[in-house]
Amino acid sequence: MDLIKHKILKKRLLELGDSEYMCDAQLNHFFAILSERKEKCVRSISMTNVYLTEFENLIDPNEIESQRNLQNLYLKRLAKETKILAGINSSILAIENKTYGYCIKTGAKIGVERLIEKPTEKYAIK
Repeated sequence: MDLIKHKILKKRLLELGDSEYMCDAQLNHFFAILSERKEKCVRSISMTNVYLTEFENLIDPNEIESQRNLQNLYLKRLAKETKILAGINSSILAIENKTYGYCIKTGAKIGVERLIEKPTEKYAIK
């Protein structure tokens, strides 16, 4: 999402105020953002898996070590992307259950501004 569009949407969401907290417009907005991020994350995981399968059998010890280092980097990236995807899926499920935007521990409102910055946030600041 480009910066100008992001600022306009942020302004519109904040204008709704607390009386309309997590109304359909807000939930639809966050669902769209999370769906876009999920798509990017799934593509990234797929590409990482492709890279991991492209390694070849090498003879030179230096090349083998370089390949192992690269494999470790890809595995770390894969683990990170998988964790991010789990958070996105959890947030999408919360939207579907109409519990999105509320702290999973206390039930307090997380806040639209905070969710705009981090749509997968699960905890309120108190």
